[in-house]
Amino acid sequence: MSEKVGTRSFREEEQDAGLGFVRVNDISPSMQEVIDLEIKRLMQESYDRAKTLLKQHSHELKILAEALLHYETLSAEEVKALLEGRKINL
Repeated sequence: MSEKVGTRSFREEEQDAGLGFVRVNDISPSMQEVIDLEIKRLMQESYDRAKTLLKQHSHELKILAEALLHYETLSAEEVKALLEGRKINL
């Protein structure tokens, strides 16, 4: 959701013009630009948030990555055990 765009759905529709389908777009160029900028902003915010979380939890990430390289799969209980600092036996 975006405060600038709201909870709206935008899409292009195809209509038969007799000789083939044509795309119909009832969104103004200025609204298209607002939508594009909002998408870019939301994507950047999501990327930044994911990057921050990975940095904050890099120790846990390393533990899980090493365990997955060794065991290939982990159950939820095994992930919990590893994050609590316990060893797992497979």
